[in-house]
Amino acid sequence: YLYTVDDLQDIIQEGLRSRQEAAQQAEEIIDAQVSHFMHWLQSLNAVSTIRALRNKACAQKDEELERALRLLQAGKDPQQIMSEMAERLTNKLIHTPSVQLKHAGYDDRREVFTAAHELFELDDDGL
Repeated sequence: YLYTVDDLQDIIQEGLRSRQEAAQQAEEIIDAQVSHFMHWLQSLNAVSTIRALRNKACAQKDEELERALRLLQAGKDPQQIMSEMAERLTNKLIHTPSVQLKHAGYDDRREVFTAAHELFELDDDGL
């Protein structure tokens, strides 16, 4: 093959265009992965709070379960025990959020109500 300077220039330009396109694609892939990594990294902030919340709820559950088992072993009515256990556990789980919501009401902190609606998937009727 015999190439002219113009032919070589065209080949060089095509190679440059191809490299620029590949570089653009690589940048898009890198940007997407950096974004994905940053979201993952930010989600780690929630892990300790989720763990603490779960641990507290499990401790409350265990406490109520032990109480119910003691009462059952003492011969108390199982239906009554189960009903009381459910009621007591519900009260324990919502006590602190209820207190905090009351304090937020005193301080007119509406963002707390919005967060509660989102966290507990409540109807928007109360906002």
